[in-house]
Amino acid sequence: MENSIALELLSLILKHKSGDVVDSMFKRGIIYKINYGVNTPIIKKLVAPYYGNHELAEEMFEMDYREAKLAAIYMESPQALSAEQMDRWSSDFINDEIVEQAVINLFWKSKYALFKASEWSLSNNDFLQKAGLMIIGKIAAERPEIRDEIFTPYFDIIEDLAGTASSHSRSAAAFALREIGKKNKALNAMAVILADKLAKSDNFSSKWIAEEVSWILSDNDLQEKLC
Repeated sequence: MENSIALELLSLILKHKSGDVVDSMFKRGIIYKINYGVNTPIIKKLVAPYYGNHELAEEMFEMDYREAKLAAIYMESPQALSAEQMDRWSSDFINDEIVEQAVINLFWKSKYALFKASEWSLSNNDFLQKAGLMIIGKIAAERPEIRDEIFTPYFDIIEDLAGTASSHSRSAAAFALREIGKKNKALNAMAVILADKLAKSDNFSSKWIAEEVSWILSDNDLQEKLC
């Protein structure tokens, strides 16, 4: 049974509901059991005083409301996040928004992030695959201390999934390839080789990934910055 703090916070958030946002999300395939269309910056602002409240985050994520799940993501501390909790929360990865919000705001910062990136990127579940690829992309972009050999297996992973990737995992594959390729000259060279290979494919998904990343990876300004 929900406690009064969780219910009061949810009630406060839902006062900012927007039917237009709900309609727009529905048209883009972003569907929840219950969605009031509250904008994410508003949710973040309202839950900020509760940041680090692990028990409240767990309770709110169990609710069927979109806004409660996002509130949980925004208030949870990555230090409190367990591998079991990541698995449990990921069972509610039912659309692009919740995957992206969980990864960008929380999951990539977890001490289990590298393990989950490896596990999920090999999943047959499109949204788990998307999450895994997004996590490794965020780590490539934000954690310069991570060794190259952590990232090199993802070239094979991306190549293997490129031809059959859904629209969900396709964008994440492009993101991961781009961010890994921006890390240093050695990884950039490997990323460019893969992008060129994908570009020569007759497969739409492979070509799409190549088109998304090739111009960035070969950019002169980027090449000058890489070491």
